Amino acid sequence: MSELVCDLVLDPQPDGDRRVSFRIHNAGSVPADVTWFEPFVTFGLEAEIDGRPARVIDGPYDGGVRPAQDVLAVSEERLIVTPITLAFDSGPALPNPGPPSRWRIAHEPADTILRATVSLGPERLSCEAELRP
Repeated sequence: MSELVCDLVLDPQPDGDRRVSFRIHNAGSVPADVTWFEPFVTFGLEAEIDGRPARVIDGPYDGGVRPAQDVLAVSEERLIVTPITLAFDSGPALPNPGPPSRWRIAHEPADTILRATVSLGPERLSCEAELRP
């Protein structure tokens, strides 16, 4: 088992949404094989606001994917960008909530703790970030 570490990256977009990416770092003492599919959507996301769970509304990704792999040297890192953007939306659930690549937090904008579980081949990594609107 490798010693991969994950950071959740939330890049601001011009429309106010945040692009979701993951920085994968090899903290081990040997090179680590990393495999995934692109575009990268094999992760789960949970939100917490004021100590309570907030619903994350995601859409099913139904586009094509292709396998990707890399070998991370000791202390090397790789940024894996996803097609997913994240936004707050406190309105009622809509029958057509928008593109499946735009995930929503069902809450008015608030300081939020986001926790992701990332699947990279057989590896399951956990990472966390704070989202401040």
